[in-house]
Amino acid sequence: MGVGEVDQAPSVALKGKRMRLQVRPQHGEEKRREIVEGWYREQVKSEAPALIAKWEPLMGVKVEAFYVQRMKTMWGGCNPRNGPSD
Repeated sequence: MGVGEVDQAPSVALKGKRMRLQVRPQHGEEKRREIVEGWYREQVKSEAPALIAKWEPLMGVKVEAFYVQRMKTMWGGCNPRNGPSD
C-alpha cells in the first residue's frame, strides 16, 4: 500500500493490485487505520447485497438482515435451524 500526504480530504483508491491512501500530513497511524477500515466497510456494504441475492436461492435461505462490524474473534456464523449467531 502506498501512502501520500496531501492537504485535502482522505481517500483510498485501488490501482491494479496496489492500494493508494491519501491523507493529510498530520494524520497518524491510528487515523490512517480508521480511514482504510472505513473504506473496507463501504466496499463490503456495497457488494454484499448482490452476493446475498445470488446465494440465497442457491442455498435455500433468506437473509433477514446483514450488518458490518469490526470483529476481534468470530466473524459470524449461521445455523439454518437456529438462525444467525451474534
